[in-house]
Amino acid sequence: KGMRDTHVLQMLRGIAWPEIKAFSPDIIFISMGLDGLQNDPTDSGIKLSPSFFPKVVSEVMKMCPRIVCTLQGGYQPDMVTEVSETVVRVMSAGGCEGGLGTTGTTGTTGT
Repeated sequence: KGMRDTHVLQMLRGIAWPEIKAFSPDIIFISMGLDGLQNDPTDSGIKLSPSFFPKVVSEVMKMCPRIVCTLQGGYQPDMVTEVSETVVRVMSAGGCEGGLGTTGTTGTTGT
């Protein structure tokens, strides 16, 4: 039970992304609610994988390349570290998920 990546991505793509595109912002702030990660002890009812957050950042950067990400919640230090590092890699690659160059639970590979 609980909302997973596909459910949240479907909502973002169906509701938020069209509005963001229509507004055409100069900058977007993303509050990454890491307490939504699967197995978080807060049991928020949201069960997102570590790959969800870089995916969202990548999609947002295609609409607006100037973003600021903040960390919110998240009580699994190893998972928070993994997500944070991967998001920084996506941002450094200009939103390109293919440029992650990491391995692990995100399912990406590279150098």
